Amino acid sequence: MADEVIEEVKSEETKEAGAGNKVGAGLRFIKSKSVCRKCRRVGMKLFLKGDRCVSPKCAFTRRSYAPGQHGQKRSRISDYGRHLLEKQKLAFIYGLSGSQMRILISKATQFRENTEEKIVQLLETRLDSVVYALGWGRSRQEARKLIVSGHILINDRRVDKPGFLLKAKDVISLSARAQGLKLYKENILLLAKDKQIPAYLKKKNEIEASLARLPEFSEINLFNISLPLVIEFYSR
Repeated sequence: MADEVIEEVKSEETKEAGAGNKVGAGLRFIKSKSVCRKCRRVGMKLFLKGDRCVSPKCAFTRRSYAPGQHGQKRSRISDYGRHLLEKQKLAFIYGLSGSQMRILISKATQFRENTEEKIVQLLETRLDSVVYALGWGRSRQEARKLIVSGHILINDRRVDKPGFLLKAKDVISLSARAQGLKLYKENILLLAKDKQIPAYLKKKNEIEASLARLPEFSEINLFNISLPLVIEFYSR
């Protein structure tokens, strides 16, 4: 059982929030050595590092087996292990901790709508997910850094919480301070121009967009993750 249990993902939000007391301090693209290990651990590419994931430098492309001394050994996985694996794939993609996932799943099951679709809506209307979908970050991790540094406005009010849930018709924009950054001029502006955004987002220009409606389940690529197994995992 010990070999099957995969280490829980710890949220980066707390670390990023304390990166600097000054708004916008230390804003830069994040490089994490541990991110690629997550893809190798679950056995599939989750595209957690943006452009690097589609380049020959991708760690999963070079070593698709699990990390560690015994990573290349095959082992049977139990029913619990399958449920845990699906849960952790979802947690890795969205950068959530185990407790954050539990709260989200619990909240989704309280609605009358289809639980799977509600899970998708709660995940994709998070501020970090929307910023990433708009192309303002090459990964959700970079989008989260932009948010906690105070460069994102919702309805002209600064919001620095990556987990903030947007509602239909909310307007999201980059602050004037963000537009003056070298990061914006050399990366965000170019990336946003070529980014093909989902149908539920409406872009006004490169620095302003809105959530036209809530996303539908069929519009989101969840990398064949079995949401029923995730729901069952938290209903134990």
